[in-house]
This record gives sequence, C-alpha cells and structure tokens, in this order.
Amino acid sequence: MELKWWPVILLGIAALIAAGAAAWVLPFATGRQQLRPLANVHRLTTLPEYVRVYRAYVVSIMATLLLLLVAFVAALTASARPTGLPASTRAFDAAFPQDTMLCVGQDVTDPTSAEFFNYYAQQAESFDRQRLGLTSETLRVIPLTRDHTYVSDRLQGLARLARIQQDLDEDKPVPEADRAELRARAAEFSRPVDYTDYARSVEDVLALCMTGFPQSEQDSAHRRQLIYLGSSSLRDPADGRSALFTADAVRQLAADADVQVNVISRADVVQSTPQSVDSLRAITESTGGIFQLYNPARSGSGIDPILQQHLDAIRDNPPSAQLPDGEVVTSSSWDTPQPVLAAAVVAVVLLSLSLVGLRR
Repeated sequence: MELKWWPVILLGIAALIAAGAAAWVLPFATGRQQLRPLANVHRLTTLPEYVRVYRAYVVSIMATLLLLLVAFVAALTASARPTGLPASTRAFDAAFPQDTMLCVGQDVTDPTSAEFFNYYAQQAESFDRQRLGLTSETLRVIPLTRDHTYVSDRLQGLARLARIQQDLDEDKPVPEADRAELRARAAEFSRPVDYTDYARSVEDVLALCMTGFPQSEQDSAHRRQLIYLGSSSLRDPADGRSALFTADAVRQLAADADVQVNVISRADVVQSTPQSVDSLRAITESTGGIFQLYNPARSGSGIDPILQQHLDAIRDNPPSAQLPDGEVVTSSSWDTPQPVLAAAVVAVVLLSLSLVGLRR
C-alpha cells in the first residue's frame, strides 16, 4: 500500500504526541477540597471486591485507549489517500481492461520462444478480463480473446515444438505423431514469404502486431500492450530491399492506437546492429514501454530466470488509461480507503458499545 499524501501521517503523529504530552504534563483539577481522608486505605484496596472493580476499570481504560488509537490511525491513513491495494487493481482492471498482444520475431522452435509461450500460458490461467493474443512475423496466430483456457492450450502446444525440434537435431527417435505435430503447428505459426523488392523488417512485424488490436468504439477504454520477442533486425544489413514501415511510422502508429510497446531484443543474433537496437529502444521509450537486451542461457530446465525477470518487469509496468478529459490514470492512482475506513467504523462501534456497558 502507498500513500499519496504521506505528510498527513507525519502531521497526525505529531498532533498525537503533542496531545499525549499535554495530557501528561498539564495539571488537572481534582477537587481535593471536597475529598475526605480515609483510614485503613491499604486494607480496603486489598479486598477482593475492590481488586475486581479496579481490574475492570484498568481493562476498560486500556480497551478505550486501544480503540481510540485504532480509529485515529485508520482515519489518519484514509486521509492520506491510500493506493495500490488489490481492490484498487481489480476495480481499475474492470473499468479499463488490458489487451496484450504477444509479438514473436523468431522461429517457433527456438527454445526462447518455448519459454516465452510457457510463461504466458501460466499467466493466462490467472487472467480475469484481460485479453491475450499472439502474432508471428507473418500470421495472426491467436486473435485477442478472453478464452484463457484456449490461449493457454495453444501456447503450451506451440512450446512443445522446441523440444521436438531439438530431439530431431540430436538424431533422437521422434514418433511420427510428433513430427506431424511439428509440421502442422509450425505452418500455423508462420509462413515463408519472400519478394524481390521487399524485405521484412522488425518495424513491419510490430505494425502487423498492432493491427491485431480492435479499433471499435466499445474497445476505446481498453489499455493496449504489445510485447515483442526477437532480434532487433530481421535482415542482413547489406540487404538493400525496402521495408514498409520506418521507426517513425511505427511510433506514430503506436501513438494513434495508444499502444504501449515493450521489446525483449536478442543480444545473440548476428544481424542485430547498434542502430536497430537504438531504434527499438526509442520506440519503447516513446510509448512508455520497456526495452531489454537478452542473451539466452541454455542451461537447466524451465524458463530462464533472466527472461522471467524481464517479463515480470513488463508485467509490473502495465499501460495507463486516459479519461475523456485527457487525464491519465493508473491502478496506483485510484484511492482505496475502504479497508481503513471499515476498520475505523468497527473501532468506533466497539467503543460505543463498551462505553454503554460501562455506564450500566
């Protein structure tokens, strides 16, 4: 939980300390002129009846102080405008659902692709209103959908292909059913496309992925996030053929569609150049996304911890939403005073009941 107005907490604590100091230092009128001296006070205060009454008195005082302190702290925290609680995140996601398009600019049989698919197959199981899709270099593999079971099954099926291809490369025995699955799913993922006067670029792939976001009026409140995995350059630097989109065109396309672009660029690909890396970095920065260089590790099983850290960082940086008046809001900007206010109300009610019991 975070506080928007944290100085309120400091002022409240200072006021509480000042009030306590004043109560401790300032004298109180006790009306001693009306008191009568008593004999055998020690013997009277040791009587069982007096001990029980005094114990009840002390307990009631401590309970009253505790309830007053709880009510004060809860009201003070609510005044400081708490944010970031799960209730705020759920309310924000309900008002501004998120659409995430996975964009892969490398072979489906690459082990890194398998780790990427498995990560989002697991994430999809916890999604609520979020839509998820997948686009390759040439095909819309999974259109945006809230059918998370379907998405998870498709991603897990695509992730299996890397293991089958690895077994084939190592001349291990592979059942014919697995070979057929590899051919079928690979064809569903991407198709070879070659032209004499055109060579595909990463900017073209990003533009293709962005066209997967619906532009209908009912989707205007949706937040859009694109996550690209692959090389920063898909063609040989010496290739003089033209591409369809430039970096500036992609930035404008992302701005018009309000898409946050995130990139995990492979650092182990030969055709990657500093210019292509800088170009992708500029696109992500202009859209509020995250750019990360990644050098895959082939040791161990499961997802590479470094890749998981990169994907977790992207997940923890969701796109913001824009209100009709132009105000930009995020889940952390929504106040969630309900829990602390409920605690304050409960404390006040208990305090009232306890005081009524003491008066009786």
